Amino acid sequence: MKLMICLLAMLCIASAHTRQQEPQFNESLAYARLVAAHKLPTVTHGQCFSAQSDWLERDKADKQEPWWFQKVSTEELVRMASLATACGTGAIQGQNHNATSVAAFVARSNQFNYVLLIRAEAVLHNHTLIEEYLLQP
Repeated sequence: MKLMICLLAMLCIASAHTRQQEPQFNESLAYARLVAAHKLPTVTHGQCFSAQSDWLERDKADKQEPWWFQKVSTEELVRMASLATACGTGAIQGQNHNATSVAAFVARSNQFNYVLLIRAEAVLHNHTLIEEYLLQP
């Protein structure tokens, strides 16, 4: 009987130790992803206008809400927002920048960032509702 209790106790300790190390790994992975998401990509003129052309085609194909950029994954939306920001920044820094193209990239970036903000607010709101529910007597 004592042997069984000792084995059970060792199993619980080993399990608790594994669970304590998982959040550290998840936190470092989440931090690395955040850093990567906030670093603007290096883009070429061709990449920017190819992306802009793709986005315009998607706009034309979309006839009703939710719009195409509201349907993509959050990671894809972050990538597109970074690309649009990098293209706008690159167009401003370029020698032959066009105010219309800069404005188009800035508008696209703001559009994507707005959807990201709405998603973040929804997550926080849902988290608050769950916390309130769990704290009820």
